[in-house]
Amino acid sequence: MNKASLTQVYSGKSRTKAVVLFCHECMGYDGHREVKPHVKYQEAGHLIDGCTAKRCPLYPYRKGHKKDPVEIDWL
Repeated sequence: MNKASLTQVYSGKSRTKAVVLFCHECMGYDGHREVKPHVKYQEAGHLIDGCTAKRCPLYPYRKGHKKDPVEIDWL
């Protein structure tokens, strides 16, 4: 993620990019906070494809999951 995209995220100008960054962070990307990231941005993007965290509120909005609703069984 480049500086222009991060500026949009942290200034409240791009909700979509903020959600994408959140998912990348969840998969271990921290390049916008660290000089040397623990997980590269592109690698974290590939890991998102295999995400199975159905309790994540963003899960149903991910590509391919809109037709598969999540049953709330943890309340």
